[in-house]
Amino acid sequence: MKKSHLDENPSGLNFQEYLDVIVNFGSSLKSEDIVREGDIPKVYEATLSALDRLIGFKAGAVALFDDVLLNCDLSFYSPKDQKERLAMEMEHLIEKGVFAWVLQNNRWTCVPSGAGTGKVMISTLSTRTKTLGVFIAVVEAEDIADIHLKIVSIILSICANTIENISLYEEIKSHNRNLEKTVEQRTIELEKALTKANVANTAKTEFLANISHELLTPMNGIAGLAQLLGKSELNGFQKDSIKKINALTSHLKNMIRDILEFSQKGGAYRDARKKVFNPAGVMDELFQALFPRARKKGIGFTIESEGTIPGKLIGIPEHLRKTVFHLTDNALKFTDEGQVTISVVRLPHPSSGKVRLEFRVQDTGIGMSEEHLEALFTPFHQADGSAARKYEGIGLSLPLCRKLVEQMGGQIQVASEPGKGSRFSFTALFGVVAGSEDIRLIFPGGDDLGDTASLLDRLYGFDLSVGLENAGMDERQYFDFILRFCHEYGDAAEKVVDIINKGHLTRGKKYIVNFIGVCGTLGALNLCRIAKGIEKGFRHTDSENFKGLIQEFERECQIVFNAIKAVKPADDVAVEKRGKTAGQDVARIKNILTRIEAAVAENTIIDETLVPALIEHTKAPMLRQKVKELESAVSRFDYPAAATVIRDIFNDLEE
Repeated sequence: MKKSHLDENPSGLNFQEYLDVIVNFGSSLKSEDIVREGDIPKVYEATLSALDRLIGFKAGAVALFDDVLLNCDLSFYSPKDQKERLAMEMEHLIEKGVFAWVLQNNRWTCVPSGAGTGKVMISTLSTRTKTLGVFIAVVEAEDIADIHLKIVSIILSICANTIENISLYEEIKSHNRNLEKTVEQRTIELEKALTKANVANTAKTEFLANISHELLTPMNGIAGLAQLLGKSELNGFQKDSIKKINALTSHLKNMIRDILEFSQKGGAYRDARKKVFNPAGVMDELFQALFPRARKKGIGFTIESEGTIPGKLIGIPEHLRKTVFHLTDNALKFTDEGQVTISVVRLPHPSSGKVRLEFRVQDTGIGMSEEHLEALFTPFHQADGSAARKYEGIGLSLPLCRKLVEQMGGQIQVASEPGKGSRFSFTALFGVVAGSEDIRLIFPGGDDLGDTASLLDRLYGFDLSVGLENAGMDERQYFDFILRFCHEYGDAAEKVVDIINKGHLTRGKKYIVNFIGVCGTLGALNLCRIAKGIEKGFRHTDSENFKGLIQEFERECQIVFNAIKAVKPADDVAVEKRGKTAGQDVARIKNILTRIEAAVAENTIIDETLVPALIEHTKAPMLRQKVKELESAVSRFDYPAAATVIRDIFNDLEE
């Protein structure tokens, strides 16, 4: 006869054994990973085994409810030969109303067996939300302690919750399978829709390309005929009409080219090859193309780099030129007063053979609201879509710019505020030609001579004196640059030579720049490049600084080059500045320090000429030592340390 824990310890004090039964039961469910496998029979078999070990029943069974047939059948029982006895006991419990009472009260109880010997234990098998069935056991003991019944309830509760978890897990798996099928079906539908859209887009692109070619051919003919008519003898009205025809055909050709470029963005532009190019040359072309329009509208226009950039890059200059042109063209279109500025910034990059540049186009125009920014790069989008809108265009330049920027390995962004202007910026990744010299871009587009002097000072770090033709120069004054305002090209070079002959460049490293009106701004800058080239030992024929010179300034540049070269002093000649004795120039040191401090505060690259210039002008030993510390901090890019040293130097200069 099988011995149970009830017989071993009828007092119910052997709690360790009860605890072992519960723990082993829980472990068996976990170790078998029954929930993941969804093996419900294993759960009931483990439950009956644990209950048999606990109370040593003669026969035990789990009767489960059938929600469809609305009955309760013996589903799992042990031992197998006791099914009839268990069925008889369950019928007896139903007849006596015990079965209904247990279900209604969700309780357990023990009643005399229907067979006349022993007792029958019955308990619900339920979770907090659902009753799954009942547990029935025939035991020979005449009395079952409450502690045993409570432990039985715990085991049955674990069993019921495990069954519920299996059901939930199966339900989740079923939902996942259905979801996967739904996603797969939707994916197929989307792929079909995408294929149709691509076919339609290809057809649209081909149509745009074909129609653009067909429109451009007769438009070029109209423009050519208008130019021929313009050269014939015409009266005032006819000349005015020809001008209008030229303007309208030019505008229409630009729109057609925009459509053609946009339709080719996936083909011809994608096949564009990288090559070596000079970024200064690209910016020079853009300046010459865009500055006349800015001047006509009466707004300022400047191109400059913040710090230096490599002088020779490897990339697609056509992409760069078109992107900057379109962005600046839009800025000029929507700006009626103020300034349009193109800035080039060198961004950090881990590879020495590559450089990432950021190009910014800032304007002070009408600006845009957030709702317009979201759709800004959508083809054919217009902020004002009405037929009576003020600003012309077909909405293709910005989508085209985004595609070009992506092909240059960058991203394009925009920030704008209504009434205050917009800033478009994009990054691009370029290769760097080994051994190429860093350059700094600056193309000032203003009429004011003082503004030009300020820009030149930022470019080269020289002490500039600005004045008109005879601005009080005498033999006691010496200058890094003499900026002269001359409208007449014919005598400009002769005036330079005349000043040199008067002795104003006989001491120190003095250079002259003629400022030839507004149209001569580039000429003045090129003369500055000549002066810089002389200092570095370049010859006129091989210096990269001369590649972008405007043709009408070649003769003047050659004369100035020869004149400056003839009077360039030896490096050890003492330099006099504005009548001051050579030595520690405090004002000059403060000026250079201020510029270094500004770069440090903005965490931007410091002009490489500034620190050497600071060392050259610092004579006091203690101060010179601190300048050396500053040089070390700058070379390490330790800007916090550099800022501290700069403050110390300023304090020493004040003492």
